[in-house]
Amino acid sequence: MTDWSIMPSYRYLYKTQKIVGQPSNDAITGLRGPHAPKPGYEVVPSEEAKALVAYLLSLKKNYKLPESPEPIEQ
Repeated sequence: MTDWSIMPSYRYLYKTQKIVGQPSNDAITGLRGPHAPKPGYEVVPSEEAKALVAYLLSLKKNYKLPESPEPIEQ
């Protein structure tokens, strides 16, 4: 996260929950500053966040775009 970004945070797609036993495999790591959870808590994606990621990955936009050709190597 950066201060200069105009991208919204989409905080509603994540929830902070108390760690019970082992941390969740889905827990977001590396959060610092005001976004870091309190000790003993973790930030995890909601079902809506998981569904959104699955949808975006299903779009398979990994093909070449005609309006942006690869540069010709010389």
